[in-house]
Amino acid sequence: MAKGAGAAKKKIGALGSLGGKKKIGGERAHTKKKANAKKVEEVKVARKALKKAAEKEAPAIDTETVEKEGKKAAKGIKGKARRLEEAQAAAPAKEAEEPKGVLYLGHLPKGFYEPQMRQFFNQFGKITRLRLSRSKKNAQSKGFAFIEFEEESVAKIVAETMDKYYLFGKTLVCHLVAKEKQHAGLFKNCRKKMINMTNMRRRKQKERYNNRPDVEVDGEKLPQTTRRQVKRRNKSDKKLGALLKTLEIDFDIGAGKSSPKIKPGSPKVNASSPKVKPGSPKVTPASPKVASKTEPEADKKRKATPEKSPAGKKKRKAA
Repeated sequence: MAKGAGAAKKKIGALGSLGGKKKIGGERAHTKKKANAKKVEEVKVARKALKKAAEKEAPAIDTETVEKEGKKAAKGIKGKARRLEEAQAAAPAKEAEEPKGVLYLGHLPKGFYEPQMRQFFNQFGKITRLRLSRSKKNAQSKGFAFIEFEEESVAKIVAETMDKYYLFGKTLVCHLVAKEKQHAGLFKNCRKKMINMTNMRRRKQKERYNNRPDVEVDGEKLPQTTRRQVKRRNKSDKKLGALLKTLEIDFDIGAGKSSPKIKPGSPKVNASSPKVKPGSPKVTPASPKVASKTEPEADKKRKATPEKSPAGKKKRKAA
């Protein structure tokens, strides 16, 4: 086999040297090209023969040994998995995980917010969740918060140490929250930042007030009554109607034109003329009797009071 491979190599070398590119001119070019094509085909055949010879000379791979080695490797992997299972079964069963503890914090001072609380309470243990109660309108603190620790034992220690703790002029209230009192929304939106909605509410109210529709009444533009105004008016009318009913006065508030009707059982009241007792004298502002009586009394008062003479004033100045 080696001798055949060597002969094929020599033949390829000879054909390769003959098949070199040379400039051929004239009528011989066509014949030379045909000869070169035949030589190239012979070279290809020789190369194929070389490959076959090389394959025959190479040692045959034993498939049985490959299969055995693969099985051994698979057995080794299964053995490791089995060992791990055996070790887990032999190890003592782990204790049940400790439940999380939730704390209530009250009487929080101003300036003691989420970042400060996390920094302060992290010294006791890992904090899983924290929620400071804030106002929906202006996002200001309401003065109380809830903290969830990873371990309940840590939460108990914090409750004991931080209860009645004096911090920035405030005495903290701290106690553990029982599981029965922990509702589902206790830590709702604890990872979201609340926004102060005051400016937005003011802007909307200004727009609502300024863009209120107008109605022409007798050539004047007046703001149109809103549903809220009508509702409030009806409410006040009902209240006034109930009051009139208790006073036994029959009055239609909706009409507005009819005068109040008094029931026969109720005392008569004359709104135009004031009540006058029978013994008192009748007095009118334009009556001449009153005028005649009042004039002489004024004259008497004038005579009774002596006028200061200018001579007395001069004497005082001289003194």
